[in-house]
Amino acid sequence: MPLVPAATRAQIFLGGQLEAKPATTLETWLVDQVAYANWEMERVRVNAATASESELNALYNRASRNWNRARKELEKIQTNRLRHITRLSPGRQQLAAVAPLGDPSQPARAKVMQKRLFDMVVEGTVPPEAFNIIAKQEAR
Repeated sequence: MPLVPAATRAQIFLGGQLEAKPATTLETWLVDQVAYANWEMERVRVNAATASESELNALYNRASRNWNRARKELEKIQTNRLRHITRLSPGRQQLAAVAPLGDPSQPARAKVMQKRLFDMVVEGTVPPEAFNIIAKQEAR
């Protein structure tokens, strides 16, 4: 099958990054998965005259499933991040920037987040007052 021009592929990938505005590595990976599925569907469209219909249908269906799966997961993660950040106080919103998908209100995860935050305070990448905010929240 002939390939889609490199400029078109780059435009698909760059457009996905600009449109979705991923905030984490996981979101970036999911945006890339959506863009790759878009590219695969574009390949099917470009090669519509050269391949058999059954082969094209199989390729398009696979790309479409991958696109939907990655898009739904990305949407879910970004929605959860947004819900999490908007219900936090301004001080805790700074912490959310450190761990956007972490939810310190969850008991099982709170200890893991506290340990990671403590390590980051020791490294000097997060101010010590951020750790105090979590300690006050846990004391409630």
